[in-house]
Amino acid sequence: MEAVVKFFRWLLGKGEQPLPRPTPETVQVLSGANNASFQNVEINAAGRDINNVTNIQQALIRDDTERQNALAQILSPAGYSWDPLRACLAGTRTVHIHELTLWASKPRAGVKNAEILVIIASAGSGKSALAHTICQTSHEQDRLVTGFFFNQLAAHSSPASLMAAIIRGFCNISKPIRDKIADLIIKDNTLPSASILRQFNELILPACQLLPAGKTFVITIDAVDEGNHEDGAIIRFMTDCVPRLPPSFRVILTTRPDPKVTDPLHSMRHVHIFSHPLTGDEKSRNDLQTYIRSRLSITRFGPTIPEDLIQSFFRKADGLFLWAVLVLNHLETAYDPIGELRDILQGSSTNWTDNEGGSKKLHALFHRTLSKLKCSWTDRKFVEMYARVMGAIAVLKEPLSARGLAALCKQDGVTEKDVHRICEIVQPLLHGYSPGADHDEPIRLLHLSVQEYLTEHASAPYRLDCPEHHRRLSHRALATIDSEFVKDKVDGVGYSDGDWIWEAGSIIPNMPVISRDSVSEHLWYSCVYACEHTLAMSNTMIEQSHLRLLQNIIVDEPRRILEATASMGSVVDIVSFRRRALVLGAKYPSPSEIRDVVRTYCSAGRCLLRARRTAEALSLMKESVALARQLASKTTEFSIELELAMALNLLGRCLAHQPAFHDALQTILESLVILRRLASEDPHKVEPWLARSLTSQSHILCYLGRREEALEVGMEPVKLNRQLVAAHPSKFETSLAYSLEVQASNLDGCKKNDEAIWVMEEAVDILRQLSQTNASEHMYELAESLHIYASYLVKADRKPAALEADKEAISLFRQVAETAEEGRDGKVMLGTSLHQLAYHLSLCDRKVESIVFIKEAIQHRRQLVESRDTKEIEERKHESGLAHSLHNYARYLSTTGKEELGIAPGKESVEIRRKLAENDPEKFKTPLAWSLNLLCENFLARTDHKLSEETPFFRQAVTVCRQLADQDPNAHDDLLNTSLCNYGMYLAQWCSNNSDAAKIFKEMVEVRRRIFSRDPTATDLEVAKGLHNTVVCLVRDENHAQGVKLSQEAAEICRRHLKDDPKAAEPALGKILGCLAAGLSGMPGRRSESLRIGREAVTILRKLTKEDPKSEELKEDLRVAETVVRDQLFG
Repeated sequence: MEAVVKFFRWLLGKGEQPLPRPTPETVQVLSGANNASFQNVEINAAGRDINNVTNIQQALIRDDTERQNALAQILSPAGYSWDPLRACLAGTRTVHIHELTLWASKPRAGVKNAEILVIIASAGSGKSALAHTICQTSHEQDRLVTGFFFNQLAAHSSPASLMAAIIRGFCNISKPIRDKIADLIIKDNTLPSASILRQFNELILPACQLLPAGKTFVITIDAVDEGNHEDGAIIRFMTDCVPRLPPSFRVILTTRPDPKVTDPLHSMRHVHIFSHPLTGDEKSRNDLQTYIRSRLSITRFGPTIPEDLIQSFFRKADGLFLWAVLVLNHLETAYDPIGELRDILQGSSTNWTDNEGGSKKLHALFHRTLSKLKCSWTDRKFVEMYARVMGAIAVLKEPLSARGLAALCKQDGVTEKDVHRICEIVQPLLHGYSPGADHDEPIRLLHLSVQEYLTEHASAPYRLDCPEHHRRLSHRALATIDSEFVKDKVDGVGYSDGDWIWEAGSIIPNMPVISRDSVSEHLWYSCVYACEHTLAMSNTMIEQSHLRLLQNIIVDEPRRILEATASMGSVVDIVSFRRRALVLGAKYPSPSEIRDVVRTYCSAGRCLLRARRTAEALSLMKESVALARQLASKTTEFSIELELAMALNLLGRCLAHQPAFHDALQTILESLVILRRLASEDPHKVEPWLARSLTSQSHILCYLGRREEALEVGMEPVKLNRQLVAAHPSKFETSLAYSLEVQASNLDGCKKNDEAIWVMEEAVDILRQLSQTNASEHMYELAESLHIYASYLVKADRKPAALEADKEAISLFRQVAETAEEGRDGKVMLGTSLHQLAYHLSLCDRKVESIVFIKEAIQHRRQLVESRDTKEIEERKHESGLAHSLHNYARYLSTTGKEELGIAPGKESVEIRRKLAENDPEKFKTPLAWSLNLLCENFLARTDHKLSEETPFFRQAVTVCRQLADQDPNAHDDLLNTSLCNYGMYLAQWCSNNSDAAKIFKEMVEVRRRIFSRDPTATDLEVAKGLHNTVVCLVRDENHAQGVKLSQEAAEICRRHLKDDPKAAEPALGKILGCLAAGLSGMPGRRSESLRIGREAVTILRKLTKEDPKSEELKEDLRVAETVVRDQLFG
């Protein structure tokens, strides 16, 4: 009987349970069985010792065995379910997960049927990880019906498998639903192999009647585009079947932007598009960075990767999760992971390109995507337009909108409609493109790897000829410039032309600013990138119309493109452009044409110099000098030689601003040789340029440290300019003011501060008068001169006058910052002047006011950092200024007793300077050491220490200062001394690590000995104090013998200074003797000695305490000494 009961329990799914033994009085049959239904069953049972089953006859109706057999006929697709290991990393995609979970769980009033939410994102953007996460979250909330993940490479990734997964998910909702579906299959055994439409109508819909109320159900389907075969069954299921599900159902789909999937869904009322992008926004980039850092942190090589390399990794990933994942997987198998990463980022890793798990995996993905496009690759018209449109998109230097691209390529027969048609077809390979979206939105490829595939690895007909498309865009860009950058269409064309170029005292024209919004998109692009496309094209046959454009715009008349690109923010590399045009077949110009080119280059160079864009002017002036030399080598004509001297002057000034002072000096000296020779022929024309070259020579000599020589040379241009002003009062006053400024700098360098102030006052007065008559022309120069003047006044201890000059300079820079021509430079100098005013206020002990102005300086400098263009980012402009202001802010806070508040700006300063030092250690490692030491000093003042946060900064401060001191101990031993002192105090006071503290203090003592040995003005009392710090740690560590020895040396040093510096020596001696007495007290047989020295310490300290009763340090030292004496007397 017991065996029968066990069998029925197993059959009913209850499992085997222990049974009570039947008593002699009763027989228990099927005890504990539930939900058993029997008909025509005869069971004979006998009690006591009889255990005989004579007959069991069973005919179960809707028997569970039969139901299980029925359900077993439903497909059981393997490998398509969700996996928690493939979900999003914790802390990433938080906004997406929250929004999706809320949508899936929150009931919505008025909704009468199921709804679909579609996540449309590019390949490799992390859609699948998000789908796995939503499945996991829904499963934990008991809402998940099924999660299905299509994979077009798998044979069973089909609509039938999806429906099977949904049916099985329904069966898991409740037993009544499972029984209902089983019964329907028993009734019609064709349903397991029926179409998905029949299965939905005849299995799913009837089962919906048994769904529990008050609950939502989630179906998640990933990569719908991979499961949507030619018959479109999946999409028809979404459009026709899902709306018939009850409103408690939420269906979440992910897909690439495939028109075959998205177009039918867009028009359905029950379909919603997920609004949060997976790529392209700051949150997505941060999520990818978090993922990369997390993956790297668990590798052996990750912690050793330089931060700049990691940042390059972030930039190259560009939000594409799949690319980052493949690179990370690849690095784990690389012999030299860091070197391999660097090669991948530079595009030079053959291991990455050849590896099946590397870029080849991406190429396979892109190939599958192209092969599935909704188009015919045998359609000649489509293939031609694909090549024109995608070829242009692939080689564009920055994305253009459909309108801009069509306008640029209109000569190739490309219309805006064509661009959109092609983009709709290749949408999966584009970043964020959506049909019907804003037509002004730039069209971008999904990732750089798409461009690499299409131009280097794809096979026909997908392959794009990169040089050919560069040739097309070069031709179209030049044609655009020729027809549209003309006077009647663009304001300011021709601003650099005129006779002013060779006149030293002429007013240089303002360079107009051409913004992107003021010209058409394709004209802007053509001006900025025509050169790059020309340099990238091949040397094959070039059309004559293309060659004519190169001849006219680049070789013969380059003024237009120079003016355009300079006004747009970055002057074209005309030198490379011109050489390329000549290689491609342009005619070499005649001498007269070369002279015109020199004139054009010099006019553009002077405009750039006026705008303080010296780096851009440099290449122009180098080429100008080269061409002018070429002309001068064939003639002695006065005007040609003078033009060479003028070009040399401009080149020398450019070199001085790089700074390349030695090259600049040689260039200026060459110009002076020519000018002095020509001066006798026509002094009227030559002397203004002679004065300029002499001023430049004096300025350069000062920067080279040849100050006395600079001062002597600087007298001549001042004299010449005074003569020129006397003859032409309004023409050469600016030149005179500049020569006076340079001479004031020379005087300041020669420690003749009062004379420097007198000379500078004259320069300021001249510029103030000029500014009153022409403020727009001279306001910046006046403000800059006042800024320099203030620094001279501070050195002369005329601080109130310096503050007034600072404030006037700031007022002027605020006005300049609002102008179009010099606004950016005005903002830069505004931050600099605010920083200087804060510093000067701190010197006047006006600390609260200094904090106000340094905070404003930080605000302006932070804005400059955040608004940098690409070139400024590459040059790391403005970061140094921001770090300096943050450092000073932290210092000002610490001097007002707000060290805790100084920690945050101090840390930011350290982080900025650390990055700067990685790229330029020679320039920025010393400022980094300053910021680290200041930060550590502020840490020491904390009352609530956070050792895990603080300790790395103390260690890095010591490391950096050691490196600097190793390179130049004379210059950096003071920094090392400070860092060691800070670290030793930190270890002793807050880490209770006296052993390591003693080692650090010993090193500090040796550094102080070095400083004392080479500096006759230094005192070795600092050595004694360092010895004392060491002793304290040794005594605390019970190392009395070594501590006593060092204390004796320290005491001897102090005694030597009692006569020459008692004020410094006596407090140090009292402290050291008290510590010496304590050390002796711990040594056997030294009690009397300890008592004697302790009494001497008490005597000294009592005297000092009476003289300075407010000193808490003296009181503490006296208490220690008295305690030692008392213990020796009564202990």
